[in-house]
Amino acid sequence: IYTNPLEGYFNKNKPRPDHLLPPISTACWRGYIAYWELKNDSLFLKELRGKENNKIDLDLIFTDKNKNSKIFASWYNEHILEASGKILLYTDVSLLIPEYEKFHYFENGIIKNTIIYDNTKTKLSKYSQNTELLLSFIKNEIDYSKLPEITEKVKVLVRIASADDSQKITKVEVLRNTSGNEKFSMEAIRVIKAIPEWDVLYKEGKLYTQ
Repeated sequence: IYTNPLEGYFNKNKPRPDHLLPPISTACWRGYIAYWELKNDSLFLKELRGKENNKIDLDLIFTDKNKNSKIFASWYNEHILEASGKILLYTDVSLLIPEYEKFHYFENGIIKNTIIYDNTKTKLSKYSQNTELLLSFIKNEIDYSKLPEITEKVKVLVRIASADDSQKITKVEVLRNTSGNEKFSMEAIRVIKAIPEWDVLYKEGKLYTQ
């Protein structure tokens, strides 16, 4: 899953106990690995592991609950994202695109609704995945006859704002032009729009723009 239900308990009941859950690494900011179980539409915390995979005693955290072998997540009133199928694109936690996204919506730890989104129309471009290929295309595409003479290095920073279902780039934004001359911006836009194909991303079943 790509959600942290235990953080909701800390936010609702008490400050997050950093002394109990020291960070495992910079890649695991929460400082623990939680193991969950979904049984009869109810969410349970089965186990916590900390540094060096040591088991964390749940009694030290859940002093307000009856504890057996697992804890019923009665505090949880949000959703859990379950990614299924292939991971089509992953850059960081802010951009995860699996083939299918399952959003399970909870009330007091019990699933009340599940919505499944189909992202299989996502297409990745060989130009976005191969930097050398992209730079080679840009270098060969620039028409210097359209540009004024320059006496110093010029940088034009652009952003690809959107592409359609055919992978054609439809919108390019110029974020910075060190020359101040509009001709450099116009040529940069033309060159980027000429890239034969670009990423078409779907998230939550809809066309996604970064």
